[in-house]
Amino acid sequence: MKDFDVIVVGGGHAGVEAALASSRMNKKTLLITVNKNKIANTPCNPSIGGPAKGIVVREIDALNGAMSVLADKCALQMKILNLSRGPGVQALRAQIDKEKYSLEAVKILEKSSKLEIIEGVVEKLIIEKNICKGIEVDNKKIFANAVVLTTGTYMDSLTFSGFDFKKTGPDNDITSNGISPRYCPSIEDKVVKFSDKERHQLFIEPETEFEAREKLTRINPKTIGEVSRIDGITPSDVIAIIIILALSGGVDSSVVALLLQRAIGKQLKCFFVNHGLLRDEECLEVINYLKTCEKINIDIIDAKQLFLSALSGKIDPEDKRKTIGAKFIEVFEKEAITLNGKYLAQGTIYSDVIESSGHGKTSKTIKSHHNVGGLPEKMHLKIIEPVNDLFKDEVRELGVALGLPKKYVNRHPFPGPGFTVRILGEVTEDALNKVKKADHIFIEELQKHDLYDKVSQAFAVFLPIKSVGVMGDYRTYDNVIAIRSINTVDFMTGTITNFPFDFLTKVSTRIVNEVKGINRVVYDITSKPPGTIE
Repeated sequence: MKDFDVIVVGGGHAGVEAALASSRMNKKTLLITVNKNKIANTPCNPSIGGPAKGIVVREIDALNGAMSVLADKCALQMKILNLSRGPGVQALRAQIDKEKYSLEAVKILEKSSKLEIIEGVVEKLIIEKNICKGIEVDNKKIFANAVVLTTGTYMDSLTFSGFDFKKTGPDNDITSNGISPRYCPSIEDKVVKFSDKERHQLFIEPETEFEAREKLTRINPKTIGEVSRIDGITPSDVIAIIIILALSGGVDSSVVALLLQRAIGKQLKCFFVNHGLLRDEECLEVINYLKTCEKINIDIIDAKQLFLSALSGKIDPEDKRKTIGAKFIEVFEKEAITLNGKYLAQGTIYSDVIESSGHGKTSKTIKSHHNVGGLPEKMHLKIIEPVNDLFKDEVRELGVALGLPKKYVNRHPFPGPGFTVRILGEVTEDALNKVKKADHIFIEELQKHDLYDKVSQAFAVFLPIKSVGVMGDYRTYDNVIAIRSINTVDFMTGTITNFPFDFLTKVSTRIVNEVKGINRVVYDITSKPPGTIE
């Protein structure tokens, strides 16, 4: 009788995938490895993917393997390689935390009821009639229908420290005799070969999240003394780069806040610029969540008068967007000086980029978004846009994956310039108050009638025109509010929402009765295209 259906020898990446594949096929499987704590161990520069290996990773993922899942969980940094070259050689590579990767791999393996893991060194293969029937471990014979060998290629390895060396495998594991692997040149080798150079680049290749933040004290603590104490090399700290995030409280910037907080922690400094042009209650609610539940550092800047003064007399919507963009940068650059920050992160998404700059040789700018085409040409901050190649639906998926509550993820988009672009003509406090109240009524009625989550975006617009009306027995000559509701997936095209007339009547009645100075409400039924959503 066989002890196991399948025995897998070797707990490296191939061994992990082989053992999982066997157990998923309902086969009683044994995985034997030298050290359980180093299952799925990665080399000195731990990474998953790249132009060649990335193909294998994707094939393993397609076969329901664990490598891609583990890489996502344990990534320290992800980067697309060869962006300056053609798409044929571009590839994603993830720098991973090797210790966490091993721990997570063991967790996945231990979840399988059909899989057993033991530590040991295989001393002999049991061969009968040219067929491997089992193995010998610690003078014990274990039999199986099949034996899979995934023992790796670290053989006859040498580790150098100056002029001293010792025989060892990776991370001081035991070594095997045979053909040695390729030599991985270290920094001291480069210093010798390029001795005519005054400077040498250092590349930090962290193996764990902790190591990513360790100090650089010299070129290499294991080099010979003469090299490790080159004149000019002094103990130094790894600079913690501060990234400033323009947080509006909307879906896009909130997702970016979570994304960056996961990546750089306290190096992220978020600022919410209260320019008085937003839905105040919505913004403050999500900002309070990010501060209290996600422990994100957020400062609120009161800049109402600064923005209203800058918008005074401006009528053209493009001019207003550019003014908003310039004032945002002015505020953030002022804050950046006190923090020594050089980078500004924004929640720009792909539809913003397309509308602001065109896409292709024949495309033209549709409108400048304040965070793309609305930015001033000269500024001291470098822009970081982590989600600028994602559409709105993809940003929402990312938000859910990051743990952002669905009530915030599914909230209707709200433009960075706020009600500036929802007031046709000059932005005045009177117009701002009217459109805010009308907008609040519209959204409130959508929620009351269980319609809010059934439309993609809805809002009110102040029109700088007046119409004659009747209130009681008196003639009125007041402004008009337009309401608009769009259904869309990617926000590049959209159709209007076909509301019941009794719902529209209810909204219109409330706005006219409750917003002083408004005597008419119209419903904008223009799709996108030809119109834009805003």
